[in-house]
Amino acid sequence: MFFVSDRIGFCFPMRPDEHCLILETQQEEFSLIRQDPAGWFRQEFSKLPGMAGRLQNVTLEGRMLGTRGVENFFRKPYGPGWALTGDAAYVKDPCTGYGIGDALLQSFLIAKALGAWLDGAEWEATMEAYTQRRDAAMRPLFEQTVAAAAARDDAHKQLDPLRAVLVNQHDARRVIRALPGLLDQMFEPMDRFRHAFLANLYEQEV
Repeated sequence: MFFVSDRIGFCFPMRPDEHCLILETQQEEFSLIRQDPAGWFRQEFSKLPGMAGRLQNVTLEGRMLGTRGVENFFRKPYGPGWALTGDAAYVKDPCTGYGIGDALLQSFLIAKALGAWLDGAEWEATMEAYTQRRDAAMRPLFEQTVAAAAARDDAHKQLDPLRAVLVNQHDARRVIRALPGLLDQMFEPMDRFRHAFLANLYEQEV
């Protein structure tokens, strides 16, 4: 994974001498990308650390695939005789990587709701309770993802000292060890409440 300016790059090994290359870009760049997708991709990917040399003698196979991203929304996850979970129930940009964890937690929540219904609980009330628990659990991650998708690089270069520290594994470990002690300074009381709620919810469901 590569973090450069306002984009993230990925180089996934697939088979010997074959890799899947991915760039996350900004929507305002799409008109430029459409003019020459392969040329733009090669040029921008070569800006990632160490990629210029690796791209010199490669062959890009297949056609370029791109998407503007996904719409972020919650959907009512049930109706008469049916219920939704996973991406069918609510969708957010994949940039924060919460998808698998969300799917697992939702599966626990809906399994508990369906179990209660099969034991005789009333459908509407049971599924409405499931919806409220889902929303309470997922809303903080949803809001964080929407904010992350809209974020842009710091114009004043305030993150440069942090990047310099994270390059060194020894220094990065020291930063990570220090983070728990800084959390109370970083977050508002309501944020900390949400964190505690989520931690407790995961413990109960798992």
